Amino acid sequence: MATISDIAQARAYFIYRLLFYPNRKQPTHK
Repeated sequence: MATISDIAQARAYFIYRLLFYPNRKQPTHK
């Protein structure tokens, strides 16, 4: 079960990818 902090972290990472990798194919995971 995902905790609130996990969801917030995933959301922040998702926004980060949108901002820094807007027109790229899926970047490699951490």
